[in-house]
Amino acid sequence: MVRRLVPKDKAKGYGLVQRRFAKVREAREIPYGWVTDNLRIARGYDRYGSPGDYAPAPAGFYHRDYRAEALDRVEGGSRRTS
Repeated sequence: MVRRLVPKDKAKGYGLVQRRFAKVREAREIPYGWVTDNLRIARGYDRYGSPGDYAPAPAGFYHRDYRAEALDRVEGGSRRTS
């Protein structure tokens, strides 16, 4: 839940919280993974926990070439004469 408890000021808000959390993390009082910033959008690549988790993903990249087994090849076009 976002409660807006930290003022939007680098020195009094964000900077203070960042320094305090750094000390708490360094003292190993809070696991690093517990601290999140849920207001920012993470951009980048998809991440997978294991090769098994990734295995189904490439199936989405597959597109069958329906022409590979075709007996005939048909090409179309139009000519415009004016």
